[in-house]
Amino acid sequence: MSSLEILVPGAKQKLTASGTSNLFTLLKDLKAKVDQACRTAEEFTKLYYESVDRKRHLMSRYYLDTGVLVWNGNGTIGKEMIQKFFEELPSSEHVIGSLDSQPVLDSIVSSQLTCVIQVSGFVRFQDNVSKPFQQSFMITAEGDKWKIACDNFRLQESVEESKKHSSEV
Repeated sequence: MSSLEILVPGAKQKLTASGTSNLFTLLKDLKAKVDQACRTAEEFTKLYYESVDRKRHLMSRYYLDTGVLVWNGNGTIGKEMIQKFFEELPSSEHVIGSLDSQPVLDSIVSSQLTCVIQVSGFVRFQDNVSKPFQQSFMITAEGDKWKIACDNFRLQESVEESKKHSSEV
């Protein structure tokens, strides 16, 4: 009987499968988790961006009590403070260009169902020109709901724009 060890960056232990049936089960379970992460990302981001754009008063429900938001380098901790932050932003319209999601290995998050979601697209605030953005979420299951543990949003600007802004300071 053969044994296979799979080394995963960041994991605390090796994943070991003895025999081909165990390996098949391990890969099948991993594929199921990846598929679930992809479905979750599609459903979650649809609801999230609808709320950001049209139902801002509900944003706190997406975050853990101790959730963290970093928005263009400005950090906010706790869902009440995050709610306040969103209410102060100008109205917006997001268009998603790409979406990726991966499950976080059980060994890293103590078997807590967790996904990392990467989003890119364009956002327009009030009547301004649309700008590209990147956003990453780490979401975790809390009961039958997904909650954001960590959220990092960044407007993207070209290197030339960045140089122009830094020279104006």
